[in-house]
Amino acid sequence: MSLSKLRVWTFVLAGMGLLGSAGWTRGDDESLKTSSSALATAAPEPAPSPSIADPLAAQVDEAIRVNARRYLETDIQTPWQIIHGLLAYRREYEVKNHGKKVNALEWIASGATFHGQPWFEKTAYGAHAHAYNGHPYEFQGHPCQFMACMTMCDLPLDYKFQAAGGETVTLADLIHGAQAEVNDREEVTWALWFLAHYLDSDAQWTNKDGEPWSMERLVQVELGKTVTASACGGCHGLFALAYSRNGFLASGRTLYGPWMEADQKVRRHVEMARMYQNPDGTFSSNSFQGPGHSDDLEKRLGTTGHILEFLDVALPQSRLSEEWVRHAVGSLADELIRNKLTPCECGALYHAVDGLTIYRTRVWPELQSPRRIQTTAKPIAGVVPPVSGPITSTAANSNPPTDAATDSQSEKSSPEQPAAGTAR
Repeated sequence: MSLSKLRVWTFVLAGMGLLGSAGWTRGDDESLKTSSSALATAAPEPAPSPSIADPLAAQVDEAIRVNARRYLETDIQTPWQIIHGLLAYRREYEVKNHGKKVNALEWIASGATFHGQPWFEKTAYGAHAHAYNGHPYEFQGHPCQFMACMTMCDLPLDYKFQAAGGETVTLADLIHGAQAEVNDREEVTWALWFLAHYLDSDAQWTNKDGEPWSMERLVQVELGKTVTASACGGCHGLFALAYSRNGFLASGRTLYGPWMEADQKVRRHVEMARMYQNPDGTFSSNSFQGPGHSDDLEKRLGTTGHILEFLDVALPQSRLSEEWVRHAVGSLADELIRNKLTPCECGALYHAVDGLTIYRTRVWPELQSPRRIQTTAKPIAGVVPPVSGPITSTAANSNPPTDAATDSQSEKSSPEQPAAGTAR
């Protein structure tokens, strides 16, 4: 089973035809507001990044920077809320613990609990983040949701978390846990996202029930879902498909079978996002359902932010500067700046910031600190330490490696629904 070093993603999108559109529905990160005190806490702003000539770069950088001042409180906000902040701000994210600013990732890893329940639990096959507990928006609402969000921190395999009972688990344990627990009775979106970050696209293994699984099977299962019947308008599933497709292409192989289907589905929905875009630059408030504009700030941030996240990993470098994409980026940045003190639901807010963060990393890498650059690229290679139990992994040989055509520029890129209950 291969895990990774930092690599540059390559794309083979130029010159390939786009397929037709798909069905529709509306996705939503349902509202759970942070307290106004958590959003409007006065504090010195982080130092601005170096400036460049493009005025959009300065606007994006300001939007990311000023919203970093929304300090969540560990004794008020839930793990679900905090993990969304970590998604957006990576390893540099800060929260307030008993009134004192602390690094969020370090606090989480130190044995954080919520209402006496731990963030992580050790299992017979590895470890997992605390499962849905019947209370929406407390812990993760989907298998592997928290770990998928943490991929943006690009943690090493030996990174340690204190789990229930004071036991220590590593990121490698959490990878093994995800492999062991994956099944076709629960959604696999977040498992695909998480495992695509760390496993090679030809990885195969056996889950705890003795069933054969692989990255290719995860892609096939995700392809079988109706985009618009999925959480958040299907954006997370499309993100996961694009993310895994990028990893496949980076291996130097030619798309085939489910990987080709994933590519076609991704590119089809890129064009649907463009087609349904509003004149003000925001994306449709109905996601991929059809045209739609909302007067509700959270709805606009949520749909535009989620769709921009998807586009950030779906588009080749040459298309990121197209006017319609820049229009969306500018509109989203402007909304975040103008409403920097407005209480806002965490899912919508932090997915919007994440959309800008990934875009900034790909388009203006000079604005990123070396640490940020290192923690937004998709890694490959390495080995997950073996564990006892049925988990095994082999390399698939269903398609021999070939040289893939690439876009004119290579790039680094960073690249919801409970077990029962509401999607978010």
